[in-house]
Amino acid sequence: MKLQCCARECKAPLRNCEAARKINCEVVAGNYEAMHGTIRLLAELPSCVRNSKATRNFEAVLQNCEVVRPRGFKAPTVTPVALVSSHFLKVKYLSDILMLNTGIQKLQLNSTGIGDEGAKAIAELLKKNSTLLAIMVVHLEQQAWELHLHGNDVGNEGIRALMSGLSVQKGKITLLDLGNNDIGPKGAFHVAEYIKKTKSLLWLNLYMNDIGDEGAERIADALKQNRTISTIDLLELGYNPIGPDGAKALCEVMKFHGKLETLKLGWCQIGAKGAEHIADALKYNTTLSTLDLRANGLGDDGAVCLARSLKIVNEALTSLDLGFNEIRDTGAFALAQALKANEDLAVTSLNLASNFLTKYGQVALSEAKDHVYEMSDKEISIYF
Repeated sequence: MKLQCCARECKAPLRNCEAARKINCEVVAGNYEAMHGTIRLLAELPSCVRNSKATRNFEAVLQNCEVVRPRGFKAPTVTPVALVSSHFLKVKYLSDILMLNTGIQKLQLNSTGIGDEGAKAIAELLKKNSTLLAIMVVHLEQQAWELHLHGNDVGNEGIRALMSGLSVQKGKITLLDLGNNDIGPKGAFHVAEYIKKTKSLLWLNLYMNDIGDEGAERIADALKQNRTISTIDLLELGYNPIGPDGAKALCEVMKFHGKLETLKLGWCQIGAKGAEHIADALKYNTTLSTLDLRANGLGDDGAVCLARSLKIVNEALTSLDLGFNEIRDTGAFALAQALKANEDLAVTSLNLASNFLTKYGQVALSEAKDHVYEMSDKEISIYF
């Protein structure tokens, strides 16, 4: 069954077409080839809509689509999703089409290159479409919301507009993916302002931006000020040059505002000084279970600082990643002693791959692993 359009010749923008407002899109099962620019909206629109200017500019919107089902059609479905191709840059047309469409509930725009202007269009869309991004999953008996905008070159101005749009959304945002978007300290300020107000955020990804120590300090301060969020499942700041000062700010959150469960700081240039701050925070933190510190130039000094804390305290941390850190046997010996000394140590995974360990350091760690198993029947996975 196909919907009939309200007029034989539709010259108005697609968002004003009665048929476009009524369609209920469903996800296309099968392969999604982003490189070929296929946009799968699960719709075969009426001819007047297909021929409208908005649709013609909306590149390849009818490729690989199925027949429209009117609202109320009883059939097995998954969460409605609009998947947009990597070469589609005219996000304004997408915004126009989805402005009043209540069928699509999740919008994935990873690596689509929307830029700051596209981010502004999405921000306007967020203000006017109350159902977009609503994902029908159970979380605290209410709807959970997600926004995936990884790899879009959004920039500081685009982030400002996006955070403004999110602030007026009525749904509960649980996941915010803003990785690889050319976000600097100014953009981090706008993200931080949103964090202060949100009541539901569980997952924040700012991977591969340029927020620096100033941006890290703003994010940390926002987390401290937000008294509503009880837990952050994941904070991903990898590939941001936050340095030891940025690490220090985040450690203040770890020490006195125990909200983080997973913290990823790979390639953040924190150095041995940053490791010292983290080691101090671990003495107080009771929530952090996964810590990623890859490629931070920790060296033996950093490893020794971390080992000192693990040796006497911490019953929460289960996974510690120290790969690519120029750690030598001295650091390995310290970590091995920590594993053997703390009977309550929770670590079950320790990654030391791509460091400078000789067979002596590896043997020390292997013996510590065996010792822990003999004493407590607990297995630890150690990677060299």
